[in-house]
Amino acid sequence: MTLSDPMARTPEPGADAEPFALLGRADRARLPADTVDAYPLGREQAALLAEPPLPGDRAQVAARRLTLRAPLSAGEFAAAAETVVQAHEILRTSIDPAGASGPLLRVHGQVRPPLELHDHRALDPGTRRTRLAALADAECGKPFDLDAPPLLRLHAVREPDVTWVLLLTLHRALATVISADAVLTELADACARARGGADPAGHRPVVRHAPCAAAERGSLLDRAGRAHWRRTAERTSPFVLPRAWRETDGGQEPEPAAAATEAAGDGARGAEPGGASPVTELTVPFGDLRDGLTALAGAAQVPLDTVLLTAHLKVLGTLTADRSFRSDVVARADWAPDGAQDTCEARLHRVALPFASPDTAPDWRGLVTHVREEERRTWLHRHAPRGAAQDGGAGSGAERFAAVVYETGRRTDSAHGPGTAEDPLSAWDFAVRTEGYGLRVLAGEDHLRLRAAAVAVPRDRAERLARMYRAVLEAMAAGPDGDALRAHLDPDERELVLGTWSVGPSADRGTATVVGLLQERAAAVPDAVAVRVGEQTLTFRELDERSNRIAHHLAALGAGTDTLVGVSLHRTAHLLPALIGVWKAGAGYLPLDPALPAERIRGMLDDTGCPLVISTEDHRAALGPLHRGTFVMLDTDHEAVAARPAAPTGIRVDPAHLAYVIYTSGSTGAPKGVMIQHGGLANYLLWTLDAYVAQGSGGAPVFSSISFDLGIPNLFAPLLAGRPVHLLPEPFEPADLGRHLAEGAPYSFIKMTPGHLDLLTHQLTGDQIRDLAGIVIAAGDSFPATLAERWHTLAGPGGTRVATEYGPTEITIGNSGQQILGTPTTELVPLGAPIPNTTMYVLTDRLEPVPVGVPGEIFIGGAGVARGYLGRPELTDERFVPDPYGPAGARLYRTGDLARWLPDGTLDFLGRIDNQVKIRGYRVELGEIEARLRLHPDVQDTVVVAREPSPGAVRLVAYVVPAARKAPDGSVLRAHLADALPDYMVPAGFVGVDRIPLTANGKVDTRALPPAP
Repeated sequence: MTLSDPMARTPEPGADAEPFALLGRADRARLPADTVDAYPLGREQAALLAEPPLPGDRAQVAARRLTLRAPLSAGEFAAAAETVVQAHEILRTSIDPAGASGPLLRVHGQVRPPLELHDHRALDPGTRRTRLAALADAECGKPFDLDAPPLLRLHAVREPDVTWVLLLTLHRALATVISADAVLTELADACARARGGADPAGHRPVVRHAPCAAAERGSLLDRAGRAHWRRTAERTSPFVLPRAWRETDGGQEPEPAAAATEAAGDGARGAEPGGASPVTELTVPFGDLRDGLTALAGAAQVPLDTVLLTAHLKVLGTLTADRSFRSDVVARADWAPDGAQDTCEARLHRVALPFASPDTAPDWRGLVTHVREEERRTWLHRHAPRGAAQDGGAGSGAERFAAVVYETGRRTDSAHGPGTAEDPLSAWDFAVRTEGYGLRVLAGEDHLRLRAAAVAVPRDRAERLARMYRAVLEAMAAGPDGDALRAHLDPDERELVLGTWSVGPSADRGTATVVGLLQERAAAVPDAVAVRVGEQTLTFRELDERSNRIAHHLAALGAGTDTLVGVSLHRTAHLLPALIGVWKAGAGYLPLDPALPAERIRGMLDDTGCPLVISTEDHRAALGPLHRGTFVMLDTDHEAVAARPAAPTGIRVDPAHLAYVIYTSGSTGAPKGVMIQHGGLANYLLWTLDAYVAQGSGGAPVFSSISFDLGIPNLFAPLLAGRPVHLLPEPFEPADLGRHLAEGAPYSFIKMTPGHLDLLTHQLTGDQIRDLAGIVIAAGDSFPATLAERWHTLAGPGGTRVATEYGPTEITIGNSGQQILGTPTTELVPLGAPIPNTTMYVLTDRLEPVPVGVPGEIFIGGAGVARGYLGRPELTDERFVPDPYGPAGARLYRTGDLARWLPDGTLDFLGRIDNQVKIRGYRVELGEIEARLRLHPDVQDTVVVAREPSPGAVRLVAYVVPAARKAPDGSVLRAHLADALPDYMVPAGFVGVDRIPLTANGKVDTRALPPAP
């Protein structure tokens, strides 16, 4: 796509367009007498003409500066400027915005360029800088008279030591087709020829713009081109720079005008003329890599420009979670008259180049070849209307600065004539609409030049980006067969996201298990209260002895290492002795909440082959038909259990042994059992001693289902510290939660869902909230920042603190947490740091780290990673993958949760990758609900959608295609689901639809579904 590229040598469509051939009679009659050609303004030029300026962008201009070191005279400058203007029709144009058929570009015959001379030789350096900045700023603030050619202004400022500074200002409608950079470069060349006594024009032919206008006009009928851009828009997303980079400390994106007032740091260019965003300009040299890059180009049989473009796209691919995206590329014209190839050209093309990192191109040769093919396809349709695919630099406010443009085939370095400055270019060029881009990447002969707007890319981020470009170029130069799939982060950033932020502190847990720790605590405080159930209490001695007797009884019935014992009990004095007794027998427990539907309990019992179930006689009628093994009824079998020894069993419990299996929702319609080991459980609970239990006195209340692992710390952590567990009465309505909690307050801590926390803010008084506990922890669901702020306000200074915790069941309850000390700047409370002996990474699907601000999937490793899914080896292998960053044999659990690192090292939770949601703290696979609904004879098809009218308030809605073409009966379907699913998985609403709408890619188009009632 450059003039050195054979692909670019084909003549421009319409290259033989005659003057005035594109005008009608009415337009011709309006032309001034000195007009030598005229044609309709291009689509992009017309859009710029009609577009209102951004705040602070006082004039729609493109400005550029060049410094020359040569003893030139004013006459030589004037001659060179006139030569350049006469050589390019586009520089001799005016604009008629009110042409009969639309805005017109008029080419005039002879135009004298307005050149103003300034002599700053007598001024001190500080005054010179001030005067030059004021001049540039005034130029950018001065509008053009569209009727008066030329639409450019030129200033030559003479400074000491034969130094001249040239300031060029173009109307930005011209800058869409001509490079201000190259105009100055050509001007410097003309000055050099004039200084040497040669003809400044160098015998170059005039470059016309009419052929490009004709080609664009003809493209309106290009069906193939329209189809190409339509497919591009459907298959790719517009690339935008990571939002986290553009957010201020307050979590909001700044407006461009506000950003312009920020002081630029060392190395930044400062606020630009006309109030545009401050710019940081950096150079990425590759001269020392040129041989390797050229060898890669030869191996792939592509031009070097394509290799550089591939490097650019590879970096962009690292900065987005989208596998397929499009980003703007600006290239010079693909045709110019013979002898004009080294001029500043008369046409620049801006196209949205699609890029999808192909799995079939794992090496650099393949990736470069892939990009080349995309270039060819895209370039064929460069003139066609691009519709929705042409969105680079679009948008409003700061979002407009989120796009990136790559400019290729351009001489972005200094002019090559004698006497030019070593680094003459400033960052004052906003040509080709690039004032709307957050990042411009310009390809030079031996370097890439990055120009980053501070509103989109802070300086430190721009520097890291430059190092990423260099790292990618180094990898490409190393050989065509190198790994093109690997992420190339700045080494410092790589250490942050794979080490400093992602790895929890090390803690020596030895062979600790909860069983052993509880026995030690019982020996230390035997008479302290361990369990409260209303007025009934159990001391630590009683708890220890009862659990020992249950353990002996279970062992006698065959329970042992890694066997499972079902526990189906309400929150009574039997519960904790039963759970601990199972552990002391060497077994793991299977929680069977009596409130669960019978079919779900049957499925868990059948799936595990559980031989023993502990319960009470009041559940026998419900459980009898579901379980074919042995029951231990702690009330009616009391005498048999009480006859067992009160002393320990002597059975050794190892950290690798099974502690419990909890079933979570499954996407195929069947729940899956997560196998948790004692080592991970002990690691988590020991962390809670300081994080939660030590924050107050009074133990913790238990009010959630035993089938929900969120309540496990409330059950066991207080016991490890010698404090009581309060088992709240069961059942009770959510409306009574606040009353029951207040009756037993104060507590050391309470762990609950954000939904529970929200209830308490309405049910409790400010005084009750203040004195409720040392700390409350909201976990198991999205935690709106506004809720945390409301709690802080109600609790007041010194009142009950609030914390967040994150972790799927598969990593043993919780993997990260933090106290919320201020008001979060994100919509949801950020996730905390990893707890001891665990890791938490944000990675791509290839397990590569993502940069700060870029969404990725959370992967969790370390002590808490579960053994896997019971009886599901294929699913275990899919979700529990080898840990490339851990010791040999270590595994990571891929959570399916999306998050991004923020610049301060906090982790911002973004939602689910798949169709899984959290309802009232329970993780729900929507596919399981859909699978159950499809079993009903009245349902032909269905899709279940989670609607979130406000942050954290998730509501399930089932859209149903009825089998009999009649509106679905919500009550019938609700009852059908309630027979097999917990109530939190039953949709709140049922909506009948004729069909399930699909996208072009065959996926459910949830946006096309009707609103829920």
